[in-house]
Amino acid sequence: MDRDFDRPTESAKPTGRALPTHGRQAERPAAARAAVVTVEGPINARSLVTQSFERNSEGRYERKLAGELVLALDAIVETGRGGDTVRIRVERFNELWARYDAGDYGSGSVGQAVYTIETPAGVELPVWLIDEDRAASPDETRPTHGPQRIVPAR
Repeated sequence: MDRDFDRPTESAKPTGRALPTHGRQAERPAAARAAVVTVEGPINARSLVTQSFERNSEGRYERKLAGELVLALDAIVETGRGGDTVRIRVERFNELWARYDAGDYGSGSVGQAVYTIETPAGVELPVWLIDEDRAASPDETRPTHGPQRIVPAR
């Protein structure tokens, strides 16, 4: 601090923390997206984890994952001290986002796609990809406002 003026000196620079998941994922093709991302933790069965912020001509929206799925798929690679950040494998989730973006809704429909993911134990786990904007207005042709999330089908 500059004692005469009670303000930071010129050499003092504020720092910020940016997670890779908050980058420009939508500008890259699905195949080029990271297979492992860092998310804010901790992750438990009741949590929703923000995988990425996507952009389209209407703005920015979130893509989230149910913590229960992350745990069921053994997707956690590494947990930071105190559970503040968690690195998870997201290849399987990226595949579902790509299918949804391409208009493949599995056995569901626009706004509520239904897919299956195989767990490490070989069990087929049904999941919903829910696009809240499209579920409310399935006939809309403008880009989604989201948010979107992948959760276990119940």
